[in-house]
Amino acid sequence: MAKEYYRYVKGKAVPVSEEEKQKLEEEEGKINERKDRLHQNYLKRKANGKQQEYEERYKARLEQKKQEKLRVLKRVGILVKGSDDNL
Repeated sequence: MAKEYYRYVKGKAVPVSEEEKQKLEEEEGKINERKDRLHQNYLKRKANGKQQEYEERYKARLEQKKQEKLRVLKRVGILVKGSDDNL
């Protein structure tokens, strides 16, 4: 099934040329290859335990950043779902 590519000009959909369509498909292919490669690397790290080590090492740092973001949101007055201080 072939994908249809359109460019929007002044609110109207205009089909792109074959040349542009090929470029878009190549870019999409490169992006998908990169995503797949990164995912495969993640699965390898997860299988040999390195991902778990990384998560344990940086858990405190990530939690600290999360708490700082929550404090900023509370200061601004935005209610945060799951927080007991919003009552």
